Amino acid sequence: MKQVAVLAMLIVTAATAATLLIQSSRERAASFEQTRSQHEELMRRLARLEQMLATTSATDAIPTAVPEGSPSASASARERSPKDVARADIDPQKLAERTEHIHAGNAIVDRAIQTGRWSLADVASFGSATSGLNGEESAAIMARLSAAINADQVQLDMRRLQPQ
Repeated sequence: MKQVAVLAMLIVTAATAATLLIQSSRERAASFEQTRSQHEELMRRLARLEQMLATTSATDAIPTAVPEGSPSASASARERSPKDVARADIDPQKLAERTEHIHAGNAIVDRAIQTGRWSLADVASFGSATSGLNGEESAAIMARLSAAINADQVQLDMRRLQPQ
């Protein structure tokens, strides 16, 4: 009888051990599947980041919003939009026109900074000169004028704004 009890205990122990091994194997398989899925997601994200990096590095190939010859070119922000890069890469004539608009807008702002005055005529000239630029590019040029006005280097000419 004692031998039967010991044998039954060994069978129960062996069955329990087998159950634990099977359960452990299933948990490892589930963990492996989860790890594989996370790895695939990370690889997709890495591919998107590499694509974004390639697009961003292409922005270094276009001209800046400030012409190199302008007196305040070194102090200006050099902003470029990825959308503009794509357009500039496609059509060299559009790139040349855009550069011309940037030079013209900067020349008007440079003249206002040199004379210390910004008038309605300057506003109109600036609008015409920068009509081919997007808002971001115009704002980058106008930021220089705004800084000069805030530093009291340029005064607004209000004579034409007052009723006559």
